[in-house]
Amino acid sequence: WYRWNHWCLWALSAHKNISIVCTMMILESHWRILKHDFLLKFNRPRLDVLCHIIINRMLSRLIHRYSLLITERIQPSWKKDFKAEWKKLVGRELKNSN
Repeated sequence: WYRWNHWCLWALSAHKNISIVCTMMILESHWRILKHDFLLKFNRPRLDVLCHIIINRMLSRLIHRYSLLITERIQPSWKKDFKAEWKKLVGRELKNSN
C-alpha cells in the first residue's frame, strides 16, 4: 500500500485538499488508542479477536463519547485551554499594521 496507486484506493489523502501528513496522524492516533487501551493483553491477536475488540469495545466507547459531546454533557478536551486563552487575549488592543 506504499505505492501511490494503492494509496489512492483507500486513503483520505487521495483528495487534493487533505494532506498525507494529516491522514497519517489520524491513522496513527487510531492504532495507538487501540493498542494501548484495548490490546494490552494480546501480543499478536488473531483477526477475529481484533475485529471483535474494535466492534464491541472500541466503537461502543466512541459512540458513547460522541453522544455525550452531542448532548453537551462533557466538553471537548481543548475547550478549557481555548477559553482561558480567549479570556487572556480579550482585553488586548489590536495594533493596526498599516
